[in-house]
Amino acid sequence: MLLTKTKLACSDRPYLPLPVLGTGYRIGDIPAIVILKSGFAVNLAREGLKRVPAVDHNQRVQGAIDFIRSTESPPFEIGSLIYTTEPDFMSGRHRTLALAVEGFQTIPFLVSERAAKLLTNYWGSKEEALLEYDFSLCETKLLIGH
Repeated sequence: MLLTKTKLACSDRPYLPLPVLGTGYRIGDIPAIVILKSGFAVNLAREGLKRVPAVDHNQRVQGAIDFIRSTESPPFEIGSLIYTTEPDFMSGRHRTLALAVEGFQTIPFLVSERAAKLLTNYWGSKEEALLEYDFSLCETKLLIGH
């Protein structure tokens, strides 16, 4: 990420409260923001996009890049992951790729605390994330990473 760029303001509001039916979340799950390594998040996003062939992925990624670069954008909505037998996106595949293209070293996701603990091998640096993102608009205050 360029040092001259300000922190990217983030929001988790579209995904709260955590949905339960058919999502892998359980009643009583505690929401958390997990910080993942960019490389892992990109690989996960690319795998997910292979299952959605009818969408113009390049156009959607470019739209997310334009949003990130805009100085007057509303907060960036972080993606949301679920974890049943393996991690998968509820939302945010294109945004994840856009963040990586823009040079972000970490990618934040809304997950359950339980799911975040299953992703320990892929955690990114919380310190780096706090340099890259502004989480002050997020309702979720539990930030998990290395």
